Amino acid sequence: MIGGALDLLTLNLFRDAVREGSVTAAALRQGIGQPHASRLLARLQRRLGLSLLIRSGRRLVPTEAGLLFLEEVDRTLSGIDRLAETARDIAANRRAPVRLLVQSHLAHGLMPGVLRRLAVSAPGLRIDLDIRQRNRLTGWAGRADPDVVLAAWPLELVFPRREILLETSYGLAIPAGHPLARQDHIAPADLAGEDLITVRPGLSTRDWLQEMMKGFARRPRIVCETGSVLSAVQLAAEGLGLALTDPFLASRFRREAGVVFRPIKDGPRLSYCLMLRAQQPWAAPLRAAILAEARDLLAAWPGGATFTPPLVSPPHPAPPSGIPGGATPAGPTGSPGSAPVDGRSRPAPRARNSRTAAPC
Repeated sequence: MIGGALDLLTLNLFRDAVREGSVTAAALRQGIGQPHASRLLARLQRRLGLSLLIRSGRRLVPTEAGLLFLEEVDRTLSGIDRLAETARDIAANRRAPVRLLVQSHLAHGLMPGVLRRLAVSAPGLRIDLDIRQRNRLTGWAGRADPDVVLAAWPLELVFPRREILLETSYGLAIPAGHPLARQDHIAPADLAGEDLITVRPGLSTRDWLQEMMKGFARRPRIVCETGSVLSAVQLAAEGLGLALTDPFLASRFRREAGVVFRPIKDGPRLSYCLMLRAQQPWAAPLRAAILAEARDLLAAWPGGATFTPPLVSPPHPAPPSGIPGGATPAGPTGSPGSAPVDGRSRPAPRARNSRTAAPC
């Protein structure tokens, strides 16, 4: 049980202890003695009823509970820093930054060009870009209170203004010397027996892989699991196997000599949703920058893309169901044809059931 307030000195001390791997070094950073620092950390763990730090050799390392607590500590201390920065902005008559929460593959593939365009169309606009993987994005949005969320749909968030901007196809990152690199398109059946690099279970790209391969008796052989699509594509470029990817990341690697990209024929479709906390003067330039950059990046993508007209959703639409692109919705876990690629049972992904423009 937590007893008493958690003071900022202790929270900063804990964060520094994780970063430095040493109570002594953390104490130096905070300007206190090592015995005092040790007492503060011990009291913190007693108050929380958690073991946050353990010794591994000569270093302190966080436990699993410590890593989860560190994430909240980082968010809290960043918020404190923002308060001071906001006060300085108010005093200097500067605007607070727009807080963008973006799914990781979009942050790496699409957002660099979006922010470049936004710097021209909305000069002086400050951006706070927060990057999260899909499986943690919804929970983080509830805590971080972003102004904007950009991610693949479906997404269980309630924002006053939401719209699907575009729909496109998944692709495959293929080592340049691989036989599949000679094909214009890849069919799901072509993946049978191939070495595959994939993201870990629970991430949307892995869910789509499972959906795409259901019904095939022979499946890809997973040689590596990683935490992001970006990492999977980088490993594919090193010749370690094939990797499922979105076209935005593919566009960032198109000049890489070691890898080629091909769309997946009759594969899953990706819908991307823009969510706004409130209509602000910067919203129109941001939306325009996203669409302009997406059009440029997808112009050469053989899988094509569909851009939807402006359509803002009502505040609380019913969540859609089904699989994008007209595919049959996945059956219950364990039902015929729904076995995962690696043989482990997991729920099939949720997605919308129409290619027409629709509110999120």
